This record gives sequence, C-alpha cells and structure tokens, in this order.
Amino acid sequence: MRVRACIVALSLAVGCAEHASPPEHPPAAPPVPTPSPSPAAPAPLAAVADGGANASPCEGDTLDLLAVLANAACRIGEDEGSALRNVLEDPSRAPLEVAAAALPDGRVRVRIRNTGKTALSVPLLIHSALDNFSVRAGQRQLAPPQPDWPPGFAFEHSRMLSKLVLAPGGSAEATLRIDPEIVTHEIRNCPPNAKCAPTTVSRGRLPPGETSLTIRTPLYSIRADLAATLAWQAP
Repeated sequence: MRVRACIVALSLAVGCAEHASPPEHPPAAPPVPTPSPSPAAPAPLAAVADGGANASPCEGDTLDLLAVLANAACRIGEDEGSALRNVLEDPSRAPLEVAAAALPDGRVRVRIRNTGKTALSVPLLIHSALDNFSVRAGQRQLAPPQPDWPPGFAFEHSRMLSKLVLAPGGSAEATLRIDPEIVTHEIRNCPPNAKCAPTTVSRGRLPPGETSLTIRTPLYSIRADLAATLAWQAP
C-alpha cells in the first residue's frame, strides 16, 4: 500500500513536470535606431570687397578703373553702350566728377567719382588704335600715357565697350605714366574716300618744369566737363 502511494505521487510529479509551461521572458526591447549624422553646414562663401559674396568686379564703392577695363566680365554690347552714353551726355542724369593728382614718383592718378545719390552705370570705351587716356599740355598733344594695366592685359578686340557701376559717392581710379613727348596725328598718303589710320609724328618734348595737363579718360562721352586738369612737373 505504501509502495503504490509512492508510485502515484511520482506519476503526478512527472505529469506536472511534463505540462509545466516554461518560464516567460520579457520581450526584447526594439532596437534603438542610431541617429544619422547631421549634414555638414555649407562653408561660408568668401567675402568680396564692395558687396559681399555675389559682388560684381564691375561695381562698387572703390574700384580699379584699369581692372574693370581689362575684365571681360564687364563687357557690354553696342546697343547698351549707346543707351548708357545717351544718359551720360546729360549732366543732370549722370552726375560725375573727374579729377587727377600728381604722385611723388611722377605718375598721375585719375579718379572718376559718382557725385549723385543713386548708383550710376557708366559706359567706357577703349580702342587698340586710339589714345584711351588723352593728355594735352595746353594746346600741345602729348604721346599716349602708359596706364598701369593688370598683368597679362591684352585687347580681345580692337574696340571694347565696358560698363562700370558706381555706388553713390563711389569712385574708380587709374594710375598713368605721362610721356612728355609732343606729338601730332597726321593722315598721310591716304587715297580719296578711304579710311586711313593717322600717323603719329614727334614734335619734340615738353621743356622741364611745371606745366598744366588736361586728361581725358575712356568715358564714352564728349562732355567737356569730364576732363581732369592738374599741375605736373615735366622731367
């Protein structure tokens, strides 16, 4: 009787073990996504004088006139040049001042300044066969001065129009080396009705000492007031 009770007890124990549910484990936590790195902020554009990153080399407060003339980005066509010239011929619509000063080394600095209260678009014209800066000593025409062109400058075409945009009160400057040689421009041996380039003929040199010079710049205009005068010491 005791043996049977043990067998029954053992059977019940085994049955319980067979039907026991395995211990439950808590569900695994969902994986936490790794944050993707933020895109790098774009590097700031380099600042450019007179207007910031998007400034044009042809406009601003203080400009190098020769650099503008040499820069192909400042070129304009004949139609735009003519339209700007029509404005420039009217002093009330294009208030400009042209001045010049002698430098200690004998060069001359010429300055074009916008005296108005709004930005002003100024047309410029240079030609490979003309005196782009014309210099006179009284009634005597001097040989073309030597502008301090940027290195590597060359004429892309014989005739080039450019646009300079001056801020209110802004100016553009150029330095020139004056040649004291007196010249005349004469047309010789030209057939009738033909277009012939003038020949430059030397007429001597200015005497040493102070003389008054009148300088015209490449401004695309015939306005008489757009010429600079200064006292210059001839060597």
